[in-house]
Parts: sequence; C-alpha cells; structure tokens
Amino acid sequence: MPTHNRSWIIERAINSVLSQTFLDYELIVIDDASTDDTQEKLKQFTDERVVVQSLSENKKPAGARNEGIKLAKGDIIAFLDSDNVWFPNYLEVMVQELTDYYVMIYASQNMLLVGGDKHEMNVIGRAVRDFPYNPKAMTRDNSIDINCAVLRKSLLNDIGLFDETLKSLEDWDLFARAVVKYPFRIKHVSQVLGDYYFFLRDTESTIENGILTDERLLNEFKIGKGEGDEVTIREKINKLIERE
Repeated sequence: MPTHNRSWIIERAINSVLSQTFLDYELIVIDDASTDDTQEKLKQFTDERVVVQSLSENKKPAGARNEGIKLAKGDIIAFLDSDNVWFPNYLEVMVQELTDYYVMIYASQNMLLVGGDKHEMNVIGRAVRDFPYNPKAMTRDNSIDINCAVLRKSLLNDIGLFDETLKSLEDWDLFARAVVKYPFRIKHVSQVLGDYYFFLRDTESTIENGILTDERLLNEFKIGKGEGDEVTIREKINKLIERE
C-alpha cells in the first residue's frame, strides 16, 4: 500500500485489509515521504501483520510499489491504494481463484463518485467496473485497475517490476507486459470485491438516480490522448508483441 499525504483517509483502507476473512497475509505500507501526519496515523496500528516502511525521498507510485514488492515475503502480491477499500472477502476469493495455472487475476469493483468536502466522503454517484478479460484489448487500453489485481511474485521476477521512469500508467505498462507474456494465464473474477473512490473535481459526469452514466468517468482508466507516457508504453507493447 503506497501512500503520500493521505493521513485523512488511510485508516479506512488499512481497516479494510485488517477486516479480511482470509488471515494469512502481511500488509506492507510504504509511506512515500509524506509531509502530513501519516506517520502518526500509522503508529495506531499495532497488528503484527502491518509492516510500515518510510521513504526519505518521494519515489512516486511505481517506486513505492516496487519497494513494497521487494519487502514482501509471500508468493502472492495484491495491491491497494490508500484511498480505496477491499470488501472483507476479497483476499479469500482471490486466493481461491488464483489456481496454479494462472499468473494473474483481477476482480470487478464499484466506482464511487465522491463530492463535497473530502473528509465527508459523500457518495453522489456509482457504477460498476466489470471488464471481461480480453488480451488484445489489454494491449490497447488500461482496463484493469491495480486495486483489484492479484498476481504471483514469480510473474514479477519474470517480466520485471513497475517502470519507475513512467510518471503515470505504470500499472498498465506492467499488466500489458504480463498479457503479452502469458495471454491465456490471466483471468477475470466477475465479482464486485472492492470500492474505488473517484473524487469530484472538474467533471461533467451525468448522474441519474445515483448511477453514473458518463462513459468518460466509467472508462477513466482507458487511454486515448496519445501523449507522454501513453506513447512510451504503446511503443514498448508493440516491441514486446513483435518479440513474442
């Protein structure tokens, strides 16, 4: 769990992990050089399964996640950002679904649009992200959210860790490498097992009866600007496909 200056919300994310019905895990929290009172909030958690590593220099999400992976003792890696939550049965379901054949699986999730003061967390709209697995689509768009993905550490040993040269989309880059290498050993678990919070800023999203109807928000992870890191990742993917 990488975090940077999210002391106001990190407790909720950690508590969602500590509430898991599956008990054999370690939660590695990487404080990515926070300047708020994140450290004070983390000191409240005395469960021995919670491991805190503080970085003196901000390494951004890719670098912070890599630090957590290096510290991980287990063979299965799951990711959760400090502003999102897992349902209590998330790990139990995902560990059961990650049979020996698969190197990576991902679940469905709620997308919750939050308005008003960030501390109030007023949910004003919702939708469900439930993208079936499609190898070709995965090399075109970032359709898997990292907060609902579980993979084997051996996969990372094979394809490499997150690319720390990328300022964004580092999760898509990693997943695309996995898809190109093992297109038939990745699976979608069609169960909603977590909440992803999208904080209302400048958005034109349409909400009808509390349901998000704006496809732009529903597909906020998808790509299309053709700029910056997206171009870099597409070039990397094309080279990988040619090589395979």
